[in-house]
Amino acid sequence: MVSEIFDTISTSPFIFNEELFEFWIEGLSTDDAARKLHSQVEVEIFNLSLDLLISYVADQFAQFTLLESALARPDVFITYPSNCIVDWRLQRKLVERYYSLDDILCRELLGSKLSARFRRDLTDTAERCGLRLRSVKRQYDNLRRVARFVEDTPGHLCDIIRRSFCLPISLAESYSVMIFLSVNRFETSKRCFSGATFADFAYCAEQLMTYWTSSDSLESKLDSPIDLELDFEFCSELKVLKLIVEKQTYLERHKNFVLRQISSSVSDSCLHWIGLNFRVIEVVVSSQWTYQEFSSFLTSFDEALRILPPAKSSSFQRSWVRFFAPFKSICLRLFSLPINASTNNL
Repeated sequence: MVSEIFDTISTSPFIFNEELFEFWIEGLSTDDAARKLHSQVEVEIFNLSLDLLISYVADQFAQFTLLESALARPDVFITYPSNCIVDWRLQRKLVERYYSLDDILCRELLGSKLSARFRRDLTDTAERCGLRLRSVKRQYDNLRRVARFVEDTPGHLCDIIRRSFCLPISLAESYSVMIFLSVNRFETSKRCFSGATFADFAYCAEQLMTYWTSSDSLESKLDSPIDLELDFEFCSELKVLKLIVEKQTYLERHKNFVLRQISSSVSDSCLHWIGLNFRVIEVVVSSQWTYQEFSSFLTSFDEALRILPPAKSSSFQRSWVRFFAPFKSICLRLFSLPINASTNNL
């Protein structure tokens, strides 16, 4: 009688440890994560050995690595539940954490081209940001993945990202800002911007995406997001505004209107400097205006210009509003930066 020999394997259902997933997201190694667990009170009570914890963490990390390919397509991951994760709330939480972005890294990467070549130099970036390399690579790869996906997809950039990657609005906005500044190659590393945070640049980028792209155009793009690139037709339309500075009579009338309107809201020294030199930025810096004085000036500058004859035309009004609305908002946002960073910036 011939006996058959065969192997059997017995497994238990996978128990997902959210705390270890957070360690994995942060880029901790297996040993470092195990040591963190080993220092917890609960572990000390049960007298669990470090070797046992290392084995447990390694098993969890291996499962997370298997999930990573599914997380590359969050819409599919959530629509078709995984065998080991059936709770839709947990699925959305995992997607949000996997695609999370650190502000300090976003600030470092602002305006950079999201290329494979740049990825090879992320070691220095991780050290400057105080982040682990694995975490930096995860965030960088996610940025590249989202950027490649949206470049050929019609619609509003933030809506595309939120819908296709199942992200909350705030996180989708961060991705849209990063991609917008990268595609348009904005220079954000100059010394004058040293005091600006990622939140500052995000605010400025959102203003430009709203006013200086084709987002408000009646003609939607069929092959790319409508607010991904600057509208260069708008740049040519701005030529109509040059009439204000090219004709001396208009320039003098505008200055006098502004001086009259702000005479009760700014100091005499401010009025004196504006009268001598209508180059606003130099006046703001040298006179050390307050935020309220600068805000009042910009409002008066806008209102006074609308009284001039050229502003009667609809094309002038449209171009002026589209130019000045984000300009004013950005100036006021950057005005609050430290003086050494903002004076050359406004």
